Amino acid sequence: MSDAALYLHSDMRDARWRIGRSLGRTVYAQLGTEPSKADVLVGLMETKAPAEDVVAQHNEAQGRS
Repeated sequence: MSDAALYLHSDMRDARWRIGRSLGRTVYAQLGTEPSKADVLVGLMETKAPAEDVVAQHNEAQGRS
């Protein structure tokens, strides 16, 4: 896998992450104060539980809950 595949723009790394609204398996970088269709896809998890864990850990590390 190339380094480019692992790269997330700093705006996405620093943004609050959220879980998708439909299945709860997608992870998005929330660019505004509210979820929107403009939010950027970070990744897709196999089930909802890992998506919840990743989002919680990222937001906690960024000082958000």
